[in-house]
Amino acid sequence: NLVNLVELDMEGNNIDGELPDLSKLVNLEVLQLSNNYIYSNFPDDLSLNLKVLKLDNNYFKNGIPNTIGNMVNLQVLNLDRNYFNQTIPNEIGN
Repeated sequence: NLVNLVELDMEGNNIDGELPDLSKLVNLEVLQLSNNYIYSNFPDDLSLNLKVLKLDNNYFKNGIPNTIGNMVNLQVLNLDRNYFNQTIPNEIGN
């Protein structure tokens, strides 16, 4: 049980497969999973406390959920080099 985890950085670890449930990491401020082989839909249950979210260079698909607009503390967002097939939600610009 890692409910007090604030930073999770697993960049470039050749992680392969689906993204696990991260909804219990409510205190997470930094999530860095760039440069892996994660095949998954974009997670819609991420911590609202996130300040840094880096999921670039993976295989995320579908779209970015509108709930990303609820992450009012988010300062850094990097999602490039994925396979999103829907428009960018307006909430990112709010």
